[in-house]
Amino acid sequence: MTEKIIVKERTGKYEELLNNCIEPETFIIDWEKNSNYELSFTAFDDHSLAFNLLTNENHIIADGQEFVIKTSEPTLSGSTHTIDVKATHIGYECTYVRTNESMDGSFGFTPKGLFDYVTKNGQKAGGFTYEIHGDFQPVQFDNMGKCSLKDVLSKITDSWKGSVYTFDNQHIDIWSESEFKKDNGRVIHYYHDTSDVKLSADTTELQNIAMVYPGQKEATKTDTSDNSSDDSTTKSDDTKKNDSDTTESKPEYIFPPFEVRDEDSIARFGEKAGEDINDDKSQNADDAKKSALSQMKSEPAITLTSTYYGDDDFFKGESVLLKVQPLNLDTNVTVVGIKKALLNFEQVKQITFNNTVQTYFDLENSTKNTITNLIDSKISNITNNSNGNNQSNKLWEVGEVK
Repeated sequence: MTEKIIVKERTGKYEELLNNCIEPETFIIDWEKNSNYELSFTAFDDHSLAFNLLTNENHIIADGQEFVIKTSEPTLSGSTHTIDVKATHIGYECTYVRTNESMDGSFGFTPKGLFDYVTKNGQKAGGFTYEIHGDFQPVQFDNMGKCSLKDVLSKITDSWKGSVYTFDNQHIDIWSESEFKKDNGRVIHYYHDTSDVKLSADTTELQNIAMVYPGQKEATKTDTSDNSSDDSTTKSDDTKKNDSDTTESKPEYIFPPFEVRDEDSIARFGEKAGEDINDDKSQNADDAKKSALSQMKSEPAITLTSTYYGDDDFFKGESVLLKVQPLNLDTNVTVVGIKKALLNFEQVKQITFNNTVQTYFDLENSTKNTITNLIDSKISNITNNSNGNNQSNKLWEVGEVK
């Protein structure tokens, strides 16, 4: 059954079926966790209302979701008239839901509190709804200023490690790392289900050592003025000015600065010292250490991409067992990106997986085993040659050099 694609005028005044003027192989929906959800396609001029509705800020309905046209690029070549269209998911229109108020000071917020801060408890939500999945402990935010719901999403993913947001039209779901992953029991076999597996491990920004500097105590002022009346009249103006000055004592930290080290990361990658971490929120060294370890990028950034030949649809956050026999790799990965051609069933889906660092460690262990086997094999060959009555030397003795 062919997916019905609808183009709709921004206010809903007109609505038309778009399929007839779309070049099917170009119609791509691309979702990436916490960063992108868009569709793109090329349409040709069939002199229809649908084609003429492909203008900026009109809406496309596809795959059960609504997208807003942000780019439309007409091209004329001879007698051919086409338009290249890019549309972002309507969820990103939350950037236009804003608060113009601000709050001075330090406040503890959960994701729900951040949403309520911007929308005034839903009174100014602009048609958006939200739901929180998982446990989120309050985090301190300083001097909350003017911001949008899109800013809130960024604050959430920056402040709660592993958190994810997803859109279902104008409904926003916020997931903790554990709640986002859902195991459906699916297994992908290389080479049966995919002939294309690409693993990227990036250690460019690796850091496993940092100095942590806590907040400072309030500086105290000491009065150094000389109040003696006997010689006040004999002092010069400059001396009087200096005597009446106050000096500030050296600021003190609420606890001593210290070095934090991720020993597991150091054992695997060596010492990677990086920028200092300033922590004005933690009130003791233990909390500051936990916060610093969560901020440092002490593990490589891992992305695994594969094409999939099956007819099944993957869902966001699905946990999959990936088996790659040539690498002796069996590892659990999570779907964090889906790219599919909705109207061309012959085009394969491109799935991006990511499970932080476990895939890397599984591959690393597999590689170590392979290296060990190769070394053992090499040693065995050398030993056999050595025990074979110096066969290798006798090869040189077959024809004596005169």
